[in-house]
Amino acid sequence: MVTPAVKRDVVRHAQQHYGLSQRRACWLVGLHPSIYRYSQKRPDDTVVRERLKQLAQLHGGWGYRPLATRLREEGYFVNRKRVLRLYREEGLKLRPKKRRKVVSVQRAKPPETTGVNQKWAGARWAGLYQRQAQLWQAFSGVEHH
Repeated sequence: MVTPAVKRDVVRHAQQHYGLSQRRACWLVGLHPSIYRYSQKRPDDTVVRERLKQLAQLHGGWGYRPLATRLREEGYFVNRKRVLRLYREEGLKLRPKKRRKVVSVQRAKPPETTGVNQKWAGARWAGLYQRQAQLWQAFSGVEHH
């Protein structure tokens, strides 16, 4: 995928070296003339960028969302998408945390059944006969058909 900025450069090159009109060069490149003439009106981000770097150093474990909230609390007019763009451009991306393996408790073997109603089992889909057979098998250990 070619970005509009690259296409603008190609259009300029075609105009200068081949003497094409702006309209014809845009048509050849596949760029609409209004996109060629578009100029960004993005505000200067240096002040916000510097403060973002300071906050990121101060609060190392914070991601871009808490940092965006802090910037807004301090009076900067930023949304989270702008902060995310600056966050990525400055290389402040947090590394994913390593998951700790949860050690399960030592499982003991359940006590043996010695009588009725000590162990229950059942199937969700089964009819009455299959359910009775499973309950009988759970208690006796013998499979019935």
